[in-house]
Amino acid sequence: MHKNYYLLFLLSLVFISSACSPTLYVVPETYKYDDDISFTIEKLHDYKNGQISSYSVDKGFKAVEVWVNITNHSVTTKRIDLENILLLEPNSHRIYKPQLSMGEGIGGTEGRLQPPIKKGETKSRRLVFAYPEQEKPELLMVNGTTYHLQYTSAPPPVVNNVKSSDNE
Repeated sequence: MHKNYYLLFLLSLVFISSACSPTLYVVPETYKYDDDISFTIEKLHDYKNGQISSYSVDKGFKAVEVWVNITNHSVTTKRIDLENILLLEPNSHRIYKPQLSMGEGIGGTEGRLQPPIKKGETKSRRLVFAYPEQEKPELLMVNGTTYHLQYTSAPPPVVNNVKSSDNE
């Protein structure tokens, strides 16, 4: 009997936490990190309460979690620096670096911001940013190249085309 109450309690917590962090689905694009590495953004979570896992942000900010899939297309192991994936504030273009990297899933473990990726491997990561509370992330900068994020109301199908940037 106690197991049922415990399970109900856990499910309630998951429901409440997901209600407090709306999912923002992006139009699927494959972005170029460099000549050998590409990544896609699956979705974003907007934590207006300013906390995700054990990470908290300062007043006036919210935690934004960006779900990415990173693929190494080369024939050797590569190291990617996730701190080169940035969010920009749309008006001032102020730069926000990821503060945390986690593996996927509930309670995903904290990961490195410079993970090695084996040849042909795809890694999934959740990048956590402190971002201005009243803003919606619209601009992404990768290694100095800026991209516009486009949102959709539902999870769209995945595509495999590499997106060209605004700077190309």
